[in-house]
Amino acid sequence: MPPPCRTRLLARGAPLSAAHFSSHTSRRPRVLSQVRFSFYEPPILVQLRPASGPVAGSQLVSVVAIGLENHGGTMDARCMFGDTVVPAHTKTRSAIVCSTPRLRGAQAATTAIGVRLSINAADFTDEELVYEYHDPLYNQTGE
Repeated sequence: MPPPCRTRLLARGAPLSAAHFSSHTSRRPRVLSQVRFSFYEPPILVQLRPASGPVAGSQLVSVVAIGLENHGGTMDARCMFGDTVVPAHTKTRSAIVCSTPRLRGAQAATTAIGVRLSINAADFTDEELVYEYHDPLYNQTGE
C-alpha cells in the first residue's frame, strides 16, 4: 500500500503556489513518480446572468466569479445545478458559461436550485447562487 499523501496547510491569504510530489518507498529512497499539485483559493461567486430560465433547460448562464484568472481552463470548468454537473462552454477571467440542464419533476411554477462552480473538474464551491426554473405550462392549481 502506498504511503499517505500529505500537504502542508496554507493560511488564508497566503501566497499560492504549485508543488511537486515525490513518492518514496520506505525501504529505498528512490522516486516512484512525480505529480504537480496546484493550490488555489476557491472562486467567490458573485452573480448568475440570467438568474432564471425555462424548465426545458439549454439556457446559457454566465456564473460571474472572483478568482478565475489563473486557474484551470474550459476543459476543467464545471457548473453544478442542484445535483446535476454540466461542463462549461467557455471560461473567461471573470465568468464561466454553462448550459442549464433540464429540470425534471417541477412541483411549482417556479423552482429555485443552488448553482456551484468547479475550476478543476472535481472540487465545487461551498457557496452557491440561486437559479430559478420557470414552468410556463404550470398554473396556480398545479394542473
